[in-house]
Amino acid sequence: MLRWATYPGVTNQSLSLAWCFTSDCRPGTEQTIEASTPKGYDVNAIFKAQNAYKNSAQPIRTHRDTEYNAFAKITRRLRAATGDGLSGFKELADALQDNRRLWTILAGDVADNDNPLPSQLRAQIIYLSQFTQAHSRQVLAGKANADPLVEINIAIMKGLRNMEVGS
Repeated sequence: MLRWATYPGVTNQSLSLAWCFTSDCRPGTEQTIEASTPKGYDVNAIFKAQNAYKNSAQPIRTHRDTEYNAFAKITRRLRAATGDGLSGFKELADALQDNRRLWTILAGDVADNDNPLPSQLRAQIIYLSQFTQAHSRQVLAGKANADPLVEINIAIMKGLRNMEVGS
């Protein structure tokens, strides 16, 4: 149980955090931590100053970064589950399902007439989505492995990072 506590001799220049390992906290049974500030400083002012720009230090993520991260996460899972044989079939099936879902979302996005990508690239992405769906069924039936799906995802990730696919 955590609670803020004030103790005799503790001024507004210090904070005490007290906790107990039982539900019955009585004075003298809790553990405490005290933090002090220099005399004349307001604890809230120091805390506010330390945290004023905390959120602005967060990196800015673009749509490409978000897409890249989604592909990277699923590709890692596909790679990890591919080598596990029958013992990893559930993980492989889950990773394949998430990969199919990602490609379905991507195909839906590029099928929108307002999508700014060139029409040839949009058509290629839709084709890859259809291939991913069909190949995933083959992998689940035990007739193929997931390596082509991993390779396609890596090629897309390289494209999202403006790298050449052959590098």
